Amino acid sequence: MDIWEKLTKWSTDRSLDKMEYNRNGFCTNIAEERYELLLGVQDDDANEIVDAICDIIVFSNTELSKFGTMYSSCDMENIIGAMEHEYGVCIAYDLYLTSVIGKLIDTADEEEQIVLLLDIISLSLEALSYIAHPALCLEECHKEINSRTGAWSDEHKKWKKFTTEEAKSLWYKADYTNYLKVDDE
Repeated sequence: MDIWEKLTKWSTDRSLDKMEYNRNGFCTNIAEERYELLLGVQDDDANEIVDAICDIIVFSNTELSKFGTMYSSCDMENIIGAMEHEYGVCIAYDLYLTSVIGKLIDTADEEEQIVLLLDIISLSLEALSYIAHPALCLEECHKEINSRTGAWSDEHKKWKKFTTEEAKSLWYKADYTNYLKVDDE
């Protein structure tokens, strides 16, 4: 099973693919991850940067599953490549991400929403590829999210992980340090 199938299965196992598509909830989740991304840049913490980008990919893939679509891979014009420093890439990524999310908020067309979600994943993979090995990072991210138990919260309109001590004792914390690219790669 490839990583996209694993991530889609994770969404399906939690019945997230059966939930109604909610742009506002999605954008709120992405805003939280963008904040973590920028904190990672501010703190010079590559692990936190990778974690935020992987989480954006997971959220986007979950939203795609609500449309009955799964990301596999697609070609996308290299739009981030002009930025050479890894944190310059993060800033360029965030700016492009803001643009795509703005378009997502403005459209009611389902096909366009799917295309924009695919763009978010492609953009995220491209940004991630400048600082880490995307496939390995996504496998690590999958281990972390798969170790969490929880349930859908009608109040919060999202899946909430259980935070009891017993549940927390089972949590796996992703460590991306072994998958970061070194400067001579």
